[in-house]
Amino acid sequence: MDHRYTSFHLTAAGCTDPGQRRTVNQDAWRIAGEAETAHLWAERGRFFAVADGMGGHAAGEIASQLAIDTMFDEYYGSNNAPLSPGIRMEKAILAANLKIYEQAALQETQAGMGTTIVAAVVRDDWLTIANVGDSRAYLVRDGEPLQITHDHSWVAEQVEVGALSEEEAQNHMYRSVVTRCLGHRSEVSVDIFDYALESGDVVLLCSDGLSNQVSAEEIAQILIEYPPDQATGELVDLANQYGGPDNITVIVLHLLEPPGDVDQAKGPG
Repeated sequence: MDHRYTSFHLTAAGCTDPGQRRTVNQDAWRIAGEAETAHLWAERGRFFAVADGMGGHAAGEIASQLAIDTMFDEYYGSNNAPLSPGIRMEKAILAANLKIYEQAALQETQAGMGTTIVAAVVRDDWLTIANVGDSRAYLVRDGEPLQITHDHSWVAEQVEVGALSEEEAQNHMYRSVVTRCLGHRSEVSVDIFDYALESGDVVLLCSDGLSNQVSAEEIAQILIEYPPDQATGELVDLANQYGGPDNITVIVLHLLEPPGDVDQAKGPG
């Protein structure tokens, strides 16, 4: 799907796949649809999100979908205050965290459920990213991939302090252990990132079922070569070719055509 509501022509697509070894898909994703939210895009931007659930039985699936639903309801909800996308996203994620936490406390079969989240908003010529956990956002510009988000995981923290190398972390038995997620506590810290967009930028949101199997360089090559509706399938197929041990979810955004006269020094607020 595509739409012109900023200085760019935005094309977006997403898909999810259970992978090769899982019988249940605990990921969830959504792209803000025109029918429900297009009248708010000029003011609040267009919202995209990927969630990777965790928990026994179907609890992870419930947590990820509850996060997505709550976030979108809150982001485009009745709060008409003139908030920046980053502040509005943070409020939406905090509301989702509390909703999951409270539901897990009430339902014994859902105790301990949680989910990661990575979300993006495109408004005017600005990209705002928010994340909790190890689902990632990448920006590909001039063919070069940049990982925007920082993984909230045990291995990422060990790499940061020099206790593990990147290679050791990639194959470590604890690489799926997250140190921050939605639903495990009543409060959570959200990372927010803002980037001025340029024509030709490609943005990827993904669960770790992709990023744990496919390198940033391979991801960038696919994003450069294919439009979003084809790139999503190519990325999922490659992760499955590499074993597909986890659920795989991706959203791809292409921003095309030169921007108009905008003040690039001015932030998204």
